[in-house]
Amino acid sequence: MTVFLKSKGLAINHKQVERLMGVMSLQAIYPKKRLSRPESYHRVYPHLLAGLEVTHPDQVRCADITSILQRKGFVSLVAVVDWASRCVLSWKLSLTPEPILSPCFSPMILPS
Repeated sequence: MTVFLKSKGLAINHKQVERLMGVMSLQAIYPKKRLSRPESYHRVYPHLLAGLEVTHPDQVRCADITSILQRKGFVSLVAVVDWASRCVLSWKLSLTPEPILSPCFSPMILPS
């Protein structure tokens, strides 16, 4: 913010920007410190793929859920990826916070 305001010709430093943002109740969106530190009451799941060598496609799949910040809120993106080939098998965007993981799996035939 300081760099932007200086580029517009204002003589301002980072301390003034911090104070004014506090007065206006503005807060930057970025990962805060210790964001990935687990709580003591959270269950720790075992790593089920430890020691497994992924050698061929359709052996292991993974799902990734990402929230993307837009002007009017967040969009959720879910992708199902094959580990061996790194191919995206299925993906879906959602504007609402509904469960969106199951529709990604529905068109796929899971190997036995």
